[in-house]
Amino acid sequence: MEFYERVSGARLHSAFIKPASYDYPLSASLLNDILDFLHQFSSRIDEIEELLTINRILRNRLCNVGVISKSFALTYAFTGPLLRSISIPWDLRKTRPYDFYEKLKFNIPLGLYGDCYDRYLIRLWEMRESSLLCTKLCELLFPWVTQKDIFMENFLSKKYQINFSRAAIKTSMEAVIIHFKNFSKGFFVPKGF
Repeated sequence: MEFYERVSGARLHSAFIKPASYDYPLSASLLNDILDFLHQFSSRIDEIEELLTINRILRNRLCNVGVISKSFALTYAFTGPLLRSISIPWDLRKTRPYDFYEKLKFNIPLGLYGDCYDRYLIRLWEMRESSLLCTKLCELLFPWVTQKDIFMENFLSKKYQINFSRAAIKTSMEAVIIHFKNFSKGFFVPKGF
């Protein structure tokens, strides 16, 4: 939530995507902080795994408990870790990729027995895979972040007449008119922006 707030300006009601505004820029320092967190997070997953995965008490409580059969799961349209715990590799990011997922390589964690222990292992593996995905994306964003200042400076210039601060809108009639025109009928974004 801290990173989300740093990028969007709020924890619950983000205000990141606004025309003519870039109040909370994605910065190299934020990406470095995210990478530091991911590095620490992977060591925490290791600690959880060392503590719980081979623990006899946990295994006795989770193995052969809540076993799901393939026919039952398909009949009741299970999704997510429940479906993956019975060796069905259904993950929308792979089967119907959206956004940038088709360009990323990652594994789908699968179970064998469909019990609670398999679902626990799948969750651990998913945390590891998510951490790797976030690391890859941060590394891909670094070159973009270094170019963002040039991009934003060109796009939000007076040439396109869409960048007026709140102070300008309160003091300039021209700014109010341009603001009204841009946000009521839209504005043209040049190719390449």
